[in-house]
Amino acid sequence: MQWACLISVALVTSVALAADPGTPPAQGADSDFQRLADFYRGLWSCTGHFASGRPISSDESFEAWADGRWLHETHDDHPPFSYHAHSVWGVDSAAHILTLTIHDNFGGVRLFTSSTWNGPAITFDAQPILGHPTGTERFVFTRVSPQAFSFEYQVPSAAGGWKLGDHVDCARAH
Repeated sequence: MQWACLISVALVTSVALAADPGTPPAQGADSDFQRLADFYRGLWSCTGHFASGRPISSDESFEAWADGRWLHETHDDHPPFSYHAHSVWGVDSAAHILTLTIHDNFGGVRLFTSSTWNGPAITFDAQPILGHPTGTERFVFTRVSPQAFSFEYQVPSAAGGWKLGDHVDCARAH
């Protein structure tokens, strides 16, 4: 079972990093990513609710990774919830799109992309990987102020469009 997990992690990492490492991202994408990373870098305290109204809280931390080319995010839900994840954000050097790869404590590995991410909101849409069909979930991160952001987990609604899974507001921790 451990080998299957290691192979899955290697596969996801190779998919996310498949571009030629000698090809730098477009200058605009590189500087836009640095501004985005500068905003998120640090520790955040988050509170929110599920679609049912049940409260949830978490800690988020972001740090530069691999000479600043990637942003590593750690997500830790507070009890009674037990979701924990390590995520990597970065610009794919071939496609010039923002990628998000999530590895969680339940053995999940998911890939998301965002082709428009220069504004205050970033919508990461699920991509097919390791048996996950595309379009089954997404995350929307929104910068609210220099000291705050929110994010939502969304799933498809029966009527078309998207419905809330959970919403969290985050403030910079001091």
